[in-house]
Amino acid sequence: MTASPPPSSATSQHDPWIIGIYSLAYALACRLSQELVCSESNVELIWLAGGVALAGLLHVPKQRWPLMLGCFWILNLSVKLVTGRAFLPSLGFACLDVAESLVCAGIIRQWCQSEVRFSRLMDVLALTLAATVVNGVTAFLAAWMAWLSQGSPFYLFLTTWWIGDSLSLLLITPLILSWVHSDPVFLAEMKRRWLPVLIFLLCWLMVVWVVFHPDSVSLPVHGHPYMIFALLVWVGLIAEQRLTSLALVLLATAAITSAVLGSPHFPFPSENTAERVLSVHVFIAVVSITGLALTASLMERKEMLHSIANTESRVRESETIFRTALMSSPIGMALVSPEGRWIDVNPVLCDLLGYTREELLVTDFQTLTHPDDLKPDLALLDQMLRHEIENYQMEKRYVHKDGGTIWAQLNVSLVWNEDGTPKHFISQIQDITRRKFAEEKLNRSMKSMADLKVALDEHAIVAIVDARGVVLDVNEKFSAFTSYGRSEMQGRHIEMIGSEVHSEAFLQELHATLTYGRVWEGELCVHARDGSPRWVRATVVPFMDFIGQPAQFIGICVEIDAPHDEPSLEA
Repeated sequence: MTASPPPSSATSQHDPWIIGIYSLAYALACRLSQELVCSESNVELIWLAGGVALAGLLHVPKQRWPLMLGCFWILNLSVKLVTGRAFLPSLGFACLDVAESLVCAGIIRQWCQSEVRFSRLMDVLALTLAATVVNGVTAFLAAWMAWLSQGSPFYLFLTTWWIGDSLSLLLITPLILSWVHSDPVFLAEMKRRWLPVLIFLLCWLMVVWVVFHPDSVSLPVHGHPYMIFALLVWVGLIAEQRLTSLALVLLATAAITSAVLGSPHFPFPSENTAERVLSVHVFIAVVSITGLALTASLMERKEMLHSIANTESRVRESETIFRTALMSSPIGMALVSPEGRWIDVNPVLCDLLGYTREELLVTDFQTLTHPDDLKPDLALLDQMLRHEIENYQMEKRYVHKDGGTIWAQLNVSLVWNEDGTPKHFISQIQDITRRKFAEEKLNRSMKSMADLKVALDEHAIVAIVDARGVVLDVNEKFSAFTSYGRSEMQGRHIEMIGSEVHSEAFLQELHATLTYGRVWEGELCVHARDGSPRWVRATVVPFMDFIGQPAQFIGICVEIDAPHDEPSLEA
């Protein structure tokens, strides 16, 4: 069970008013109960204040119990003393009344945890336990105290206290709590259906009156009190606990009045008023427990059916949303059974594989999977069925209806049933055929480039510089030619190997040619590490960026002998 939620701040702010209202009701109930006294035992025939006290304790949070119990104890003792009762017996009975309410409330709150409205069978069972067991103990103690202090008949005092208090809890507590917790929906429904409810209560009172006063009307069937049990089924079917508790209070009022007035038609007739009233109390207690339990069971069943209907509605809504997403997805999607058969597919998947929906639903994914990719796919599915992985992704090939090969990115997840068995796979299948072909073409191109680079490195001196002239990379031929290692050249300016034999006009022409994106070819002189001049025939290729500016240059050079007419080159 979950613990009851803490009271809201709004409820806490109203606690003093609630305690005040319950205290006033408790005082009135004490005074009214004293008007219904058994002359033989000198104890109240029904202790109405007990039901009010229990309802008040179950209504407020436990933090307010000490204050509320203190108010009840003072009021209980005050009413007894004001009406002329002896102080010591009154003190003892007041303590027992308050202790009884505290223990009953503690048992019910501990058992039920959540807010008690007697709309659950558990609430009714907890109330029955408190009304019988706890009241039995307090009635025994009260009878013993009354016998010692007043000489009252022990057994009669015991039964009167026990049954009277129990009946109060069974009638008054559900009546108060079921109505104070009425939600706006119920109140609006009551306003709309006030006439049928009024007719129902009037009919109920008429039946009760006929049952207990059969001689008042002429009927072909003799009225009997136990016909009430048949009416409880009707009450439970058409009403909630609020109306049931109200009907039971009306029944108790009519029955007790009839017993006090000496109705001879109760199943246990007696000339003794106390015995006659006690027999009526027992009857009403049995009827109350039956009515509360029956109505709570029916309410729980209605709530369960309503919950099931809501769940089914949410499931249908979820299925509708999922199917809409499935059918409108821009990629192929499918529901696949644990055996591999297609359960449902969307149009994109049908177009991807070249089959109609009907054709796919009569086959399985194993048939359409490329033989080389089937084994790893099944291995991943088996891992998922063994709870080793929750989902998986892979690239695999499908066989198109025309015999061609389709590359796809496959994402698979598994939906489980409530009993732990696999329900179906959700497969997302995205066409990546163009990407795979592009990757293969790129790989071939890169291999060709790698082969070209190997061939170039084998026969030429290569250097790569950026737009600023900073060396990005050189090959081994360059290092061997200049005696500068690859790591030494990277990040250094290309001018570190430049030569002063070239004129300024020569260098400006070279720079202008490359800046305009044209390939430059010619002879260049560079200096090796030892300062010696080295001549190369160079081809410099510019690579432009997206705005047409040079981004980097690749120089491909071949070593040559120094020109014979060097002074002419300096001109």
